[in-house]
Amino acid sequence: MGLPVKKLFDWGDFGDQKADKLMNMLRNLDIECTLVKKDGTTIDAVVKSHTLYDQNDKPSKYIMQVLDISDIKNVQNDLMVALEKSKESDRLKSAFLAQMSHEIRTPLNVILTSVPILADDIGDADEDTKAILSSVDSAGKRLHRTIDMILSMSAIQSGNYKPEFESFNIIDEVKSLTDEFRSITDEKGLKLQFNSQATATEVLADKYTVTQIFQNLIGNAIKYTPKGKVTVLVEDAEKKGVVVKVCDTGIGLSEEYIERMFLPFSQEDVGQKREYEGNGLGLALVKEYVELNKASISVKSKKDKGSVFSVSFENAYSMASHREVKNIPKDQPS
Repeated sequence: MGLPVKKLFDWGDFGDQKADKLMNMLRNLDIECTLVKKDGTTIDAVVKSHTLYDQNDKPSKYIMQVLDISDIKNVQNDLMVALEKSKESDRLKSAFLAQMSHEIRTPLNVILTSVPILADDIGDADEDTKAILSSVDSAGKRLHRTIDMILSMSAIQSGNYKPEFESFNIIDEVKSLTDEFRSITDEKGLKLQFNSQATATEVLADKYTVTQIFQNLIGNAIKYTPKGKVTVLVEDAEKKGVVVKVCDTGIGLSEEYIERMFLPFSQEDVGQKREYEGNGLGLALVKEYVELNKASISVKSKKDKGSVFSVSFENAYSMASHREVKNIPKDQPS
């Protein structure tokens, strides 16, 4: 090029240092900087240099290696722009869901609270109108559940849900949940059983999401079991901890579907003529909540034979050392 090396550099990269100091820097360099090309354009580069000394131990030459990283920098900048757009998209999505939640829930709550009042006013005289009101009530509650699931999935995936880990007795919690479903199983003519053989009953988890896990699993077991029974078992795990099993004699799952059953909006029975209602978010939320609590879930199922969902938790005291604990009984080892 016929130029001194110092002419290659945009000296603004080096601050206010004097030229002689800058030249000394060039003799042993390892930096990322901007270089000026002969036509006046610039490139981003990584520059390394090494000084060669003569026999009198005086600097005689130096070797400089330049790696043009302009393309890499352009890609990095593009990624940063894409990341900012993604963050903005997430923000807009959250704002949209929150707004839609309000706009849908407010009139929906008015409808749902009005239905039983209208039903009481009508009485038993007009069976056709009561049937219509019952359908409105059922559809409204279904829509309400769908909204709740969509918002819950959004909160967990965006990291907006903040769990509160505490120690509690898993047997008490699961038994209470099971009892809440007895009126539904009695109406369907199903047997609902709860059995516990566990000795390690304390778990360290977020109680709200644990409740949601088993509300979904027990509710699904009842929904997809036309006849027979649903059994909830609490047992000691093979390692330290406890496992809760939800067993049913229902329609079961195919091996193909089990591989994708925890994906959002995934359903085995699809199309307009589905026999069972649902939005395909229940099991996806279960999986998210299980992972949030550092638990694990497994499934065994055969078509037309039934299913067993097993959720395993570690012992509360083995996890207390690496969790922020809200409540650990003082009379128990930590």
